[in-house]
Amino acid sequence: MSAGFFQRSGDLLDGDAISKLSVCIVGLGSVGSKISDQLVRAGVMHFTLVDPDAVDASNLSRSIYRHEDIGSPKTIALARQLSAINPSVQCDLFAHSIEDSLEKGHLDLRQFALIV
Repeated sequence: MSAGFFQRSGDLLDGDAISKLSVCIVGLGSVGSKISDQLVRAGVMHFTLVDPDAVDASNLSRSIYRHEDIGSPKTIALARQLSAINPSVQCDLFAHSIEDSLEKGHLDLRQFALIV
């Protein structure tokens, strides 16, 4: 992350602590996409993104997706958006339902500081 990333935040944010948080976003529609957008701008560096759906044209009016994202899995499209904001961000992608991810043991929710 560039040294100036938190420059305007001054003492409001502890950039080192925030960058170490691991956040799981379940459902990458309007709420999930917008919250992840704000969290990456706040300095969160590690996301686990969970959603089985692809971006549809109807998503464009209420989320952060763009026209060129239509047809892409939401996990991939959102990871691209977050990387465009901060190229150092790390995203683990689960293009399955949360139930499938948990049942198969692919995901342990205890590891996250925040689950949305």
